[in-house]
Amino acid sequence: PQVIPSGYGSWSYFDYYKVPRAVLPNDLVDDVVLSPPAAAWYGFYSGIPTINRIIKALTTDGKKVMVGNTDHTNNVLAHAYILRGILFGHFGLFYDKAFIVDENTDFENYTYELKPYTEIVDFALQSIDKGIELCDNNQFTDPIQMLPDVSFDNNSLKRFASSMAGRIMTSTPR
Repeated sequence: PQVIPSGYGSWSYFDYYKVPRAVLPNDLVDDVVLSPPAAAWYGFYSGIPTINRIIKALTTDGKKVMVGNTDHTNNVLAHAYILRGILFGHFGLFYDKAFIVDENTDFENYTYELKPYTEIVDFALQSIDKGIELCDNNQFTDPIQMLPDVSFDNNSLKRFASSMAGRIMTSTPR
C-alpha cells in the first residue's frame, strides 16, 4: 500500500494514512489515551476551545496582541484560523462524523450534533481560508519561532496553510 507523506510516524497513526485505507482499531482498551482513535478525538478537541477563545477575543472582544510596540493581532489570528482548520481537517480524515464548534458556539444550548466528514472538512477548509486571507491582506513576521527553527512571515504561513489545505483536500475522498 501507499502511504500519504503528511501523516504521523508515531503513536500508531500509520494506519490512518495507508492507501487503500485499512480497517482502524476501534476496540475498547484499558487506557483511552493510548487508543489511537480516542487519543486523536480527545487530543484535537482539547485544543479547539483555546483556539476559539483566541479567535473570539480578537474578533469580537476587541483584544489586541502586542509584543513591544508591534501589533501582532492579525498574525495570531491567522495562526489560530489555520490551526483550527488543520485540527478539523484531521477530524474529517480520521472519523466519519464529528461535531463543529467555533468561537460563536453557545455551550449552554449546544446539542452536539454529529456532522458528516464532508461538512467537517468544508468547515476546516473555510477556517484555513480565513487564515490565508489574513496572510494575503497583512504583512507580519512571527516574533518568536512557532516550530523549532521556523519563524513564519505572512508569505511562508500562507504557503504552509495552502499546503495543509491541499493535503486535506486530496486525502478526503473515500
